[in-house]
Amino acid sequence: MKTNTITTVLALALLANGSLTLRAQVPETISYQGRITANGTNFSGSGQFKFALVDPGQPVATQKAGASRTINGLTGKITAVVVTDGGLGYLTPPIVRAIDPVHGGGSGASLTAVISGGQVTAVTIINGGFNYSISTYIDIAAPPAHAI
Repeated sequence: MKTNTITTVLALALLANGSLTLRAQVPETISYQGRITANGTNFSGSGQFKFALVDPGQPVATQKAGASRTINGLTGKITAVVVTDGGLGYLTPPIVRAIDPVHGGGSGASLTAVISGGQVTAVTIINGGFNYSISTYIDIAAPPAHAI
């Protein structure tokens, strides 16, 4: 215990007088090829820029969300959507579509995903559409690959 205290005090003293410096290894030359935008427009002028070097981190686990639906048998309108699997890794609400693969019928549905904590927690029906059949399923887009 006493040795740890002496080591800590010695390290602090060396840091304080500048004898000991801690440095991260940074490459001397960094190449970057890309475009810079200013207010959404490609910047083509001259200027001075400051850039931050950011560690891309580790990939975040992602998993596509899933949902079931209820359809009115007479009108083919989607009346309810229940999230059955919230998925993982959503940073923004994904696109949600109603797809009828067998009949090709059904149209006009407008669905919006609600996310919280990286998961889809609900799907809001803006418009239930019409003529959807029992074959219709809800497709929630997969989250994009990204790193933390």
